[in-house]
Amino acid sequence: MATSARPPPSCSAGATRFGGSVGLVGVGKPEPSVTINALAGRTFSGLVEGDTVPQTFIPQLIALNAKGDFPFDRLITK
Repeated sequence: MATSARPPPSCSAGATRFGGSVGLVGVGKPEPSVTINALAGRTFSGLVEGDTVPQTFIPQLIALNAKGDFPFDRLITK
């Protein structure tokens, strides 16, 4: 699913089959409401840094950035 438009979590429910899982990353403004039926049979999880160990992961990201392989500054907008 495209993330540039920040679709609401209920859109993820429609794109996920019964029994599926959705990992929500960088969710925008909350929806006014989500029907329970849209969520039935699906697992929703909010993700922050996954299962990384920050003491290891952050130096790896810095090294990748120094090599030009992870230009994180392009991910940040005003």
